[in-house]
Amino acid sequence: MPSSSEHGSVRRREIGGDYFRTAIFCTAIAVTIWLLKLAEPLWAAFFVSFAIGFSITTASLLLHPPLLRWLPPIIASIITTGVGIGVGLLIGGFGLYGDLLLFLRHESYGTPLLALFFGVLGILFFGTRERLQEAETALANARAEQLAREKTHLETQLRLLQAQIEPHFLFNTLSNVVGMIRTKPDAAERMLLDLTTLLRANLKRTRTERTTLGDELAVVSALLEINQIRMGERLTWSVDVPEPLRTLELPPMLLQPLVENAVKHGIEPLEDGGRIHITAARREDTLTLTIADTGRGLETDPPSAASGVGIANVQRRLQALFGDGASLALTENAPRGLIATLTLPVPAT
Repeated sequence: MPSSSEHGSVRRREIGGDYFRTAIFCTAIAVTIWLLKLAEPLWAAFFVSFAIGFSITTASLLLHPPLLRWLPPIIASIITTGVGIGVGLLIGGFGLYGDLLLFLRHESYGTPLLALFFGVLGILFFGTRERLQEAETALANARAEQLAREKTHLETQLRLLQAQIEPHFLFNTLSNVVGMIRTKPDAAERMLLDLTTLLRANLKRTRTERTTLGDELAVVSALLEINQIRMGERLTWSVDVPEPLRTLELPPMLLQPLVENAVKHGIEPLEDGGRIHITAARREDTLTLTIADTGRGLETDPPSAASGVGIANVQRRLQALFGDGASLALTENAPRGLIATLTLPVPAT
């Protein structure tokens, strides 16, 4: 069993990692609001961004654990976030001007809501990371319990998958936004809106076990829009799903990992890119979702297109949710690429 000193060392590394990630995120925010000419000079943008970001992180570390003893997690998160933002604004205001109201009225910070918006994005990111760690811990404990708690195992695993927002994707997207602000402001704005859609959807998924096909397609469309802006003509995509099917209920986070796999392992490695086509069809009590791409396909070295983490997660969840009543099949697409066919049971009408 680890000693108390070892536990303390691990905890210090975790806290240091939290502040390091906060520093990276605050740097991206500072550069963004400076390029948008909402904060000048650059050092002032850094000062305000770091004041808010570090205050939120500190409030989360100090207040969130004790608040969880009496309050639901969402309420505890809102309180700690609000306290952090308030302290950060006070530090920013008095640090720059010696007066909070003068800071909020100053022409360089006439719209401080933008800084708060990015701050909330940061909290969503770190919040999902915290939920992911909690879900992993709960899942490890559940494996040691009796078979009667198998349902708890499944719910914990679902929340783990719902909370996944790849840090590299988030930071790369923000970096792309910063790079396009001056040269392609319209594209930068669209990318930010699509990123907001993704973050909002992932936050919503942590509080529900069911969603609709339409909602999942909206999230997938936002994901593909971001990648299309980033990759340009190397990525094209389309969705062909009849409107009546969009109201069908299904578990969340089944479609998105397959689309991410098609982009990351299929299309992106190719110099000339490729296309992704999403279709859906219903036959009595069965719904078939197809994600066809013209990427590298199954014949790769190594065969990463068929062995991605997203594919494995979807297969495990299908088995846990439906047993033999659902399936995921991977086949080659002619003349090149991969077809992922997801078959799910749906109530008969």
